[in-house]
Amino acid sequence: MFTSQVRWLMMVLLIMMIPLVVVVAIPMTATTLEEVKTRIYQAPTSYSNNIKFTSSKRSSKSLKYCLEEPGSLREGDTCLMKVIDAFPTQLPVGYVAAACKRDHLLNILEKDSTSDFYDHLEKNPVPVVLGYYNNNQHTHSNISLYITDHHHLLYAITLLKSKDLPHSYADLADRYVYATIQKDYSRMDRNTFWSTMVRNNLTYTNDERGRPLKDFPDSLPTSILYLKNDPFRSLSYFDRRAGGYGKSEKEFVEFLWGNYLRNSNQFEDLNQFTDLTDFDKEAPWIKDSIDRAVRLSQLPAARNLPGYGEGTIEKAECKYFK
Repeated sequence: MFTSQVRWLMMVLLIMMIPLVVVVAIPMTATTLEEVKTRIYQAPTSYSNNIKFTSSKRSSKSLKYCLEEPGSLREGDTCLMKVIDAFPTQLPVGYVAAACKRDHLLNILEKDSTSDFYDHLEKNPVPVVLGYYNNNQHTHSNISLYITDHHHLLYAITLLKSKDLPHSYADLADRYVYATIQKDYSRMDRNTFWSTMVRNNLTYTNDERGRPLKDFPDSLPTSILYLKNDPFRSLSYFDRRAGGYGKSEKEFVEFLWGNYLRNSNQFEDLNQFTDLTDFDKEAPWIKDSIDRAVRLSQLPAARNLPGYGEGTIEKAECKYFK
């Protein structure tokens, strides 16, 4: 009798404990909203196999993501690079210039078609250097992808709103560009890699105020999202499109002209916009400064800069600057 009572009592206690176990277990396995928001920076990105993009008019060949089979990549190869996998080789970007590129992309989507949007991406491949594995890598791989140009294009892509994009391109984690392998330095150690990049002018080593970067290369951003705004980089971009100077194959041309305009001390009000700010706040200042920038760019003091005296007027990329 005593034994049966003990068994009955133990069964009651076990039944009472079950909800406690469930209550304790739920918080341990739940995913918070913040974790969901940052998932692309915490979890490895998955790739589908040998994706065939038929959206572009230019090509229907099968292309793989750059980090899908990195060991097979060779200099000159073209692959697809997710924006979140790109490591910048410069800190500053011209925010207003990037915002205009964003508007240009939106105009392609609205006036033309999704096919033309992908076609534009294919016509503007991003040069990439294969390098050592970066600890901030978002995707499991034995190498990392370091972009040496088109930082503004990639930043413009991050500014696009999901509602304006094709469904397959709406999520930031799924946005990609075409990439061309410029150099393969993946066998170099970290120090050799960066000294080679500097020697070959493949990295820009000044900050958003035109000063040499402190603690280079550690001070370089680990994502396109972490670039900093140099308003004079935007001003030099619109200066060139307004005919102030011409295109050149020289590296970092628009930064050189931006520093020339900065050092003229004629645009000191632009210094208030060195943080990434609202387009509507900065753009009017840039627009009002363009004519003055063009005049300064045509002075003899600028004759040693690349593209001097070779300016031609180009069509504006966004409505605000027409």
